[in-house]
Amino acid sequence: MNQNLQPIPTTSNTPSIGNMGGAIYEKIHDRVRYFSNKIYSSIQDLNLDVEMLKSEFDRTGASKYVLRFIVKSDLTGLSNLEARIKLGGKFSGFDLVYIGLQDKSREAIASIAQLEDEIIEKVSESPAKESQKQISGYTISCLDAASVTDLDLEDIVDIYKKTYERFVCDMDLVSMRQLVDNNLVMIARSLEQNKIVAIVMIEIGKMQTELGEFKIAEITEAATIKLHRGKGLCKSITQQAINQLDNVDLIYAESRANHYPINRAYYNLGMGYCGRVAMLGTIDGYNDAEFSSLTEYRSFNVWAIAKENHNY
Repeated sequence: MNQNLQPIPTTSNTPSIGNMGGAIYEKIHDRVRYFSNKIYSSIQDLNLDVEMLKSEFDRTGASKYVLRFIVKSDLTGLSNLEARIKLGGKFSGFDLVYIGLQDKSREAIASIAQLEDEIIEKVSESPAKESQKQISGYTISCLDAASVTDLDLEDIVDIYKKTYERFVCDMDLVSMRQLVDNNLVMIARSLEQNKIVAIVMIEIGKMQTELGEFKIAEITEAATIKLHRGKGLCKSITQQAINQLDNVDLIYAESRANHYPINRAYYNLGMGYCGRVAMLGTIDGYNDAEFSSLTEYRSFNVWAIAKENHNY
């Protein structure tokens, strides 16, 4: 079983979804992510492949493995299950599951996990708010990669530098250009400042399975300049980005589990909480300082939209 695992440079803009139908080793996060194109109806077959993959991935020395499989919805007894997403459409009756394997350095820390549990409870305490199509003082649009300017890229760099202490790639114009070129990008622009102040990206991935093509969209890299937060910009631009999608089998997001606003935004979008992947990556916001003394890794919640609930 050759998964072609080569170390990825820390400056590489690796796909957020990962390598669908295969594996990828991300050195910056010290993790292996795997996305199987097989369909599993037997727990024995799944466990056998998990053991084979673990043996293969051990040679990377990575401290975290995230293995994603499509399984029958009635399949039970999964070990190390971290998240489970109910699928629809031609994949009705099947789930996408996350199996997490890690060494002791990546195990969830009880005090942080308790806080993350409290955030999830708080997120759903009040009813979801409806999205605003128009927010006074802003324009919302899809950023066309062919016409994006250096000033646009500078605005995006500024947003991410002010939001994240550590990010998925270098925060420079070259890296931002690569992100814009490879993703669907929705922005909010302040009319007063004539600059981009909020952004979200959607990455598309697909693979062939025995049930046909499996096409998914991950909502990722959402950020808003602090001065413009609390206005519903993140939710509004994400909703409009989702409205751009066509023939997608799954829309999902992985959000920092210790950050209330982004989790609430996904809840407001009608997304369902599907689980938490412990110590998934090293992305840091500036509000994460209280956790940095305990671990460099952050856990991520998984949110998803059921296909039958949306017209895409």
